[in-house]
Amino acid sequence: MARTTPETLLISAIVNSNDPGLGESYGLRPEHFTGHRNEYEWVLTNYRQYGTCPSGSQLLAAFPAFPYAADHASAGWPAREIRMKFDRRKMQQRLRDATMALDRDDVEGAYKLFENCKMNVVSPKPGNALVDYAFLDGYEDVREPRIPVPWDSLETRTNGIGAGELWYFAARQGHGKSSFLLDMAAEAAVHGKSVVFYSLEMTRRQAQVRLHAALGRRLGHKVDANAMLRRTWPHADYKHLLQSIEEQVPGSVHIHEMSMGLVTPGLVNSHAGDFDLSVIDYVGLMRNDEGLPAIKDYRIIAEISNGLKATCLAKYHPIIAASQINRDGVSVRWRPPALHTLAQSDHLGNDGDVVITMKRFGKGAAVSSIEKNRHGSSGDLFFNLYDANHGDFREITKDEAEEIKDRDEDGL
Repeated sequence: MARTTPETLLISAIVNSNDPGLGESYGLRPEHFTGHRNEYEWVLTNYRQYGTCPSGSQLLAAFPAFPYAADHASAGWPAREIRMKFDRRKMQQRLRDATMALDRDDVEGAYKLFENCKMNVVSPKPGNALVDYAFLDGYEDVREPRIPVPWDSLETRTNGIGAGELWYFAARQGHGKSSFLLDMAAEAAVHGKSVVFYSLEMTRRQAQVRLHAALGRRLGHKVDANAMLRRTWPHADYKHLLQSIEEQVPGSVHIHEMSMGLVTPGLVNSHAGDFDLSVIDYVGLMRNDEGLPAIKDYRIIAEISNGLKATCLAKYHPIIAASQINRDGVSVRWRPPALHTLAQSDHLGNDGDVVITMKRFGKGAAVSSIEKNRHGSSGDLFFNLYDANHGDFREITKDEAEEIKDRDEDGL
């Protein structure tokens, strides 16, 4: 009797479920089959002619030696195995052709054989989303996991950072993107989240000190980031601060600095399952997965942004990334730049679920605008203290911000 194989199990599942599109829903075509291609094509032809799949007895009448599995209905595992074997055959042939090209000293031809070479991923047939009672299980008891942000105005309008969301935080150079991103990472850690911070502008130590300052302010310590960075802050005070963080902050922040390797969409994707939140400072300094810098071409940063968004959706993972504002965003006006002034705004703006632009409001304050909010209101402003040395970026009112700005301008 013929042996049961992934191909025979898949064909049996098609017959048992009376669903001729089952194989196609996993991307299978007749050429993917080797041992039972005739049986697969016969089942599809039978459906086209008669509007229904053949029965098990009809299949056995046409192919008496076929090892029909009368109770098998699952297509996922057989489809993956069929595709895996097909990809293996293709790779083996590609390797043989590349070896022959190298024997002819055709190195370029050998490389070209592997252009756009990637493994086909089998995905299941989507279910009907209109009626989904499983969604109601624990509806009142289980809230969608979201990560809180430090500022009430932003928290109210977004309900925090949701799984699968990509946020962009944009400002001109020197206006505080890094400080705000680190403050958001600190807030997430306070709420028990694990964060990876990709630092492309600062060393690990520089980012670490800012985190310590932000957490120290939250825990009631009088911190001095400049002295901490210069190692002139009292050793005993620093030790006490670290002990407080260890005891009172349930989350963690892991810093990837540039010395640890290039930051690419592939790297972010590979670590996404290890953390609750990824923070990237900033996207314009990333590389694509071929190692090309984002600044080289607008298509590269589009590729990078698309890759980040794909990670968000595929891994159900939230990402916050800083972005630059282009020259059109330079203005003497006090309001933050508009959405269209993002560098490569067509791509970043389209991919981002939330886009926030920020501008310093004098030396000691900042103003931000929620320029895009895919799932809520946008166009709203909020104001913050800007005291990086003491880790203080608390939200304040516009009147308070104007008082700080006037005091700064008066030199008080």
